[in-house]
Amino acid sequence: MRAFLGCGAVALVIAGFAWRGAADRRALDELPASQRQELYLRVLDDVERFCRPPAEALDGWCREQASFLASFPECDQRCEALAGPLRPSATR
Repeated sequence: MRAFLGCGAVALVIAGFAWRGAADRRALDELPASQRQELYLRVLDDVERFCRPPAEALDGWCREQASFLASFPECDQRCEALAGPLRPSATR
């Protein structure tokens, strides 16, 4: 139960960052490197664990998390490979 509440709190923080859109990058840049790295690893882990098929019930959440994850400067090839297919695709 404690882990569930912890994940819920983290999800709220992440949702707050996602809500701000362009402010994500500024907020991430303002975080101390150690905290940003910790948050990055937590979001990466959450996306890896919860957004693998079949995760249809979490599609919207996974898209938001993938976009947030891609905004981290730490987002490397592994991150891009994970987040890329989950992010909303551009339409004409």
